[in-house]
Amino acid sequence: MTKVFRTRTNRDISLTDDVAELCVEEAGQEAIRSAASEKRRQLADIFWGRARRRADLERRMGRVAAFIGLNIIGALIGVWGLSSVFAGFAIVAAFGSVIAALFITETRFRTLEEISP
Repeated sequence: MTKVFRTRTNRDISLTDDVAELCVEEAGQEAIRSAASEKRRQLADIFWGRARRRADLERRMGRVAAFIGLNIIGALIGVWGLSSVFAGFAIVAAFGSVIAALFITETRFRTLEEISP
């Protein structure tokens, strides 16, 4: 059995039952994707200004750190060899652990309202 559908441009298309079911299912999935996209836009409006500025600053700092880090690694390998690179990574990891232990807020068993500034 065939079904007739009218498109947005007012054309009639005849489809078999199997193809019609597939088209209806695809349209339903498109509606779900559209609703999810709308929800993402709403969340972006909520966390708009401060979060985007912070993310942009962090992205820029990451690029600068990557540039500096690669140059330092190259210099360490050239002067003291490969083992100095691993020693440097150990020092940076230890420093990061101390900073994290001192300044990062523990979030376990806390609500979002308690954590957010």
